[in-house]
Amino acid sequence: MCYDLITVEPISSKEKAAIGELAVASDLLKRGFHVLIPFGDYSAYDLVIERSLAEGSSFERVQVKYTKSDGDVIKIKARSHSVVKGNVTTTRLYDPTVAEWVAAYDATTDACYYIPTTELVSFISGEIHLRLSSPKNGKKSVRWADEYTQI
Repeated sequence: MCYDLITVEPISSKEKAAIGELAVASDLLKRGFHVLIPFGDYSAYDLVIERSLAEGSSFERVQVKYTKSDGDVIKIKARSHSVVKGNVTTTRLYDPTVAEWVAAYDATTDACYYIPTTELVSFISGEIHLRLSSPKNGKKSVRWADEYTQI
């Protein structure tokens, strides 16, 4: 039996992470990539894809995020926190030294979005916004979600 991910709300952040990872892995498999899953919970990335090239293969690390947009904007946290005894001890922004991609599964649109970490270097807040619809204030310089559907 399959569950509708849009209407069934995961209970914990661990469940949300698992749903996001499975959705992204499934999307990548449908696109023809080989998907590798690191053993254990020690890596700064969640998946590795193998990209076939004319001269061989390349491997790219993917950090996955689960999010739920409001239908207008997808907010993606491109950072992680180390927590010890309930306190945040370290915040790490994702950059090319950690992973090549941040992939976001948006439960509202049931779609995956792929942001190269080279674009995240300038985001000091560690959050990127992708637009699904035109901003009400008429702002022209936005990142359109549909520009991030390819990897």
